[in-house]
Amino acid sequence: MKGDKEIRWPRWLAAVLLLAIGAVLVLGGVKLLMLSGSPYYLLAGLACLGSGILLWRGDARGLSVYAVMLLVTVVWSFWEVGTQFWQLLPRLAGPTVIGGFLLLLPLRRSASEPGKPARWGLGAVTLIAALALIGTFLTVPVFDVSSIRAIALKAMNPRSAEWTDYGANLAGNRHSPAAEITPANVPQLEQAWSFETGDTKAKRPEIKSISFMATPLMVDDKVVFCSPTGKVFALDADTGKQVWLRDPHTNIGNAQMLNCRGVSYHADSAAIGLCAKRILSMTVDGRLLASDLATGAPCPDFGKGGTINLDEGLGDVDPFRSYTSSPPVIVGGVAVLGSYVRDNYTKDDPSGVVRAYDVKSGRLLWAWDSGRPDDAPMPGPGESWTRGSVNAWSVFSADPALGLVYLPTGNATPDHVGTHRSPMLERYASSIVALDVKTGRIRWHFQTVHHDTWDYDIRQAPAEMNRIQNI
Repeated sequence: MKGDKEIRWPRWLAAVLLLAIGAVLVLGGVKLLMLSGSPYYLLAGLACLGSGILLWRGDARGLSVYAVMLLVTVVWSFWEVGTQFWQLLPRLAGPTVIGGFLLLLPLRRSASEPGKPARWGLGAVTLIAALALIGTFLTVPVFDVSSIRAIALKAMNPRSAEWTDYGANLAGNRHSPAAEITPANVPQLEQAWSFETGDTKAKRPEIKSISFMATPLMVDDKVVFCSPTGKVFALDADTGKQVWLRDPHTNIGNAQMLNCRGVSYHADSAAIGLCAKRILSMTVDGRLLASDLATGAPCPDFGKGGTINLDEGLGDVDPFRSYTSSPPVIVGGVAVLGSYVRDNYTKDDPSGVVRAYDVKSGRLLWAWDSGRPDDAPMPGPGESWTRGSVNAWSVFSADPALGLVYLPTGNATPDHVGTHRSPMLERYASSIVALDVKTGRIRWHFQTVHHDTWDYDIRQAPAEMNRIQNI
């Protein structure tokens, strides 16, 4: 009797564990079946309940029931996801570990002899599951990260160290072919020059909150960037001296956040003269500007005198609740840009519509509004884009060969409240969305968080590392 008491605790612990897991799987499995999902989870839950009840009674058949469940789990896992280790891991790791724990479980002496076949069976199945995980893990490709920089450089212009896009190039890989700075000489670097934009709280007391986040471009030996108030500067790359300044005299009002992450560059090889090479920039009071790279002069062919009003089509716009702070991505002659929308105030914020403009004329080419059906036409006269729809405020990337632009999206405002959201407002939230650059139609999307009430925006432009690796 003493020996029997000593072995009850681990047996009961295993039984309680299996009963708890079984209850969760049964409840979830029933709900999944009601949604026309897989019956596996319900069946696995019933098996865990049966195994737990038998083990509670000290019956070795509980090991056999669990062995059958584990074997079915192995077969089902490979049927569902194939030999992909990272998808097999969450399906098999837990059941396999529990199987190993059950093999160590002592049973009553009276059940020890009948329990041997059950133990051998469970041991064999547990070994199969473990070997399946180990075998598929060994097939996971190992990447030589030391060669990624060399591979990435092939995607760039090998003749120069120009930085023509926010992420170096449209793929957003952030690699430069510049080779004069190395790990060996970094400690000997000295500051060559510095530059003050003048947009500081000390010099602009009306500014409540300011962040300098710009990533400069380097084109034609000029460093080009924007300040938080929308000024655009071009500096001599060697000396840091100002070549030109375009000050749009932005009305900063009571903007929640002042920043400008960068500007965009476009060159037309067939054009000469003013604005053959141009810089596109934005302001927090809702304007898109086009400036000549050489002089900073407004491009007269773009919009009205080099300016587009980005508030058009947004309906009732409370100033400084919606504006663009990230540079547009330019693919061919199409400039695609999103917008920032003020967080956590109201569900009636302006639309998060993503728009595409002709980089030369400023004409609106297409718009993608996540709150409207994919095949919906442009809003007609008197109509506006969907209020409070999902926005894409961060930097975009693109693949000209595939004709795609990649958007990282946020969620519908207020960010931490989801009770008002329609399925239309949920489907593209916190996602990577690939749009056809010519039409704005969706090619594919991947959602990272369903019903996001934690403000888990995708904050980074998707980088096309697979394409780089295949060059």
